[in-house]
Amino acid sequence: MAGFGIGEVPARPKSPPPLETLTEPTYPERSILRSVSPRGTIGWRGHQVQVGARWIGATVRVVPVGQLVHVYWGETLIRVLAPDPNTYYIGIRARKELPAKTPVT
Repeated sequence: MAGFGIGEVPARPKSPPPLETLTEPTYPERSILRSVSPRGTIGWRGHQVQVGARWIGATVRVVPVGQLVHVYWGETLIRVLAPDPNTYYIGIRARKELPAKTPVT
């Protein structure tokens, strides 16, 4: 395995091509499909699930796998989540805890 010398930086991975330049994939019959909203979310069993701004306007396939949910664009897995029945909005990152408010004395 090749390493990097002092002062050498690995090249950044290339960004994926813009979604609008790609051909919309076809999905198998009876697939569970959702359109990604202008906010980058899909609706799934009473939840709003964030899949990302990159996928706005795309049609994605939702595949329940046990207690997990897989979200695909074509054959590309774009999100795996374990929905919390007590949470409406399921973001991509964990929310930061807000600092406790302390009274000023």
